[in-house]
Amino acid sequence: MKTATVGAAAGYVGWEKLTTDKSVVRIVSDAVIGEDTTNAISGTAKAATETVNKLTGKAEQTFDSVSQASSSLSSTLDGASNFLSGVSNGNAGNMLGNFFSNLAHGKVSGLSIVGLIAGAFLVFGRTGWLGKIAGIFLTMMMIGNNTQRQQEASVTDNQRQARPQQEQEEQTHSGGMRR
Repeated sequence: MKTATVGAAAGYVGWEKLTTDKSVVRIVSDAVIGEDTTNAISGTAKAATETVNKLTGKAEQTFDSVSQASSSLSSTLDGASNFLSGVSNGNAGNMLGNFFSNLAHGKVSGLSIVGLIAGAFLVFGRTGWLGKIAGIFLTMMMIGNNTQRQQEASVTDNQRQARPQQEQEEQTHSGGMRR
């Protein structure tokens, strides 16, 4: 009896598979729990899959935002790390010389000057220890960021000076083919 029942069920599933495009799981599910219940379970599974896909997209956006925030924080703190590396490497004189050179040549922005003034008020004002620490950190960031500008500006100035010399050399050559 059991063998006949299993054989009949297998024959039904095989016949359904040959005559329709349904999967074997769908055919067995329709036979065991009914077509309406199978459709409801399928709809629920599809909705769950779509929800998981949406959550995955939101998680990727969140990770991208965190990555951008950390890189922004890293670039913000570059000034303080430049200042500390300059002082610890024994390069404090050159670093401050570059800063005052930038300040004298107008290469320091107005907002950086405001930051330096605010740092001085925090350090020398009546702000408490936390205010003094914040003022020192703000001043280190401003000085560290503005010492780099002198070095970048001198490289571009050297490139600008080299280009006119090359153009003059090209003009002095006479004869020959030019392309």
